[in-house]
Amino acid sequence: MGIAAVALRRLPVSTLSPAVVVSVGHLAGLLPRIDGAPSPQVLVSAVLVLGVPVSGYPEQRVLENLVGIAVVVLLGPLLWPPDPCRLLAGRLDDYRDAHFARR
Repeated sequence: MGIAAVALRRLPVSTLSPAVVVSVGHLAGLLPRIDGAPSPQVLVSAVLVLGVPVSGYPEQRVLENLVGIAVVVLLGPLLWPPDPCRLLAGRLDDYRDAHFARR
């Protein structure tokens, strides 16, 4: 998003601008990999920012992302346990002991 916002302010309006933004966005998307696959979120965001011709839209998208990050960082630990695999494994063990140990 920030890449697209800067590109919209600095690059001239041409077919080169989307190519630069998508290329840089793709390279930036290679960093946050999920299971070895590049994250497509950077490319989708760049195309959205370039495709919506509304003044101030890139800055609004950046602000929305920052608010979303803050909400996840603050509420994530309260809504999701610190180690969900360990917690669920313990619950599964308790369930097995309660239901299958009597046979």
